[in-house]
Amino acid sequence: MSRPSYDETLKFLADIDPAAWLRVLGALPSDPSARVTPAPRELSAPLRLPDLLYEVSLGDTSWLAHIELQTRDDRAMDNRELEYAVLAWLRFRKPVRSYLVVLTPRGGARASPRSVVVRAGSLNITLRYRVIRLWEMSAAHILAADRPTLLPLVPLTRATDDELQEALHRLRMVPDEPFRRELASRFALVGSLRYNAIDLLTLVEERVMLDLEEFPLYQYFVEKGLEQGREQGWEQGETALLRRLLERRFGSLPSWAVARLEAADRATVEAWADRLLDTDGMLLEDLLR
Repeated sequence: MSRPSYDETLKFLADIDPAAWLRVLGALPSDPSARVTPAPRELSAPLRLPDLLYEVSLGDTSWLAHIELQTRDDRAMDNRELEYAVLAWLRFRKPVRSYLVVLTPRGGARASPRSVVVRAGSLNITLRYRVIRLWEMSAAHILAADRPTLLPLVPLTRATDDELQEALHRLRMVPDEPFRRELASRFALVGSLRYNAIDLLTLVEERVMLDLEEFPLYQYFVEKGLEQGREQGWEQGETALLRRLLERRFGSLPSWAVARLEAADRATVEAWADRLLDTDGMLLEDLLR
């Protein structure tokens, strides 16, 4: 299946409660009178779409908060941040404050704030933008905001086991069931950037008391869990993962099934995993034949 977009997931969550997101990222004053409204993201032709763009109003002043989301640091973001900031100013003629949110430490972590300078004849442009590394952010900072749409960020922060459990507890307390399911699935998706996909999905189901097997990205989680298992070594990874998946469907496995799993070679384990993903209603005896 197609790879899910972490950017789209985070943009979806931010647009539900942009003020909470801007405050937790340090992009909005604590003044409760500050107003945040989505700004049109179509900036030029050919069409250029920044990840997040909001107009912030406080008293007689207003500015644009521009945020880009990246799974890893990338030097190419300097030019992209500059381009979006210039295009936003040209369209709205308002001050622009730019931020880059990096979700994982892959690719290193360059200094913040960063400066981008362009000198081209009589044209001189300087942009300074702030970089927010989620893996360095305290989970307590996210939890203190007490906003449900921020909870899926917790697995990517410096979260302790207790803080991760607290985030899941708060997810469980979301009163609206469809919204709770949506947040839980996105918690699992974003968290899979750091944790084993199936382990995290199982934890979310247990703590939030939801069955996410019908979640559209469930098969992606299984496939990602298998991939992570291969990276860890297939004997410890794929066989253990397949056993967890079988137990989710059939309950505690009989001794003959455990013995068959432990004796299987890699090709057999992968064939059984594919069969499990591709079929419903098959008996355990038929699946492990």
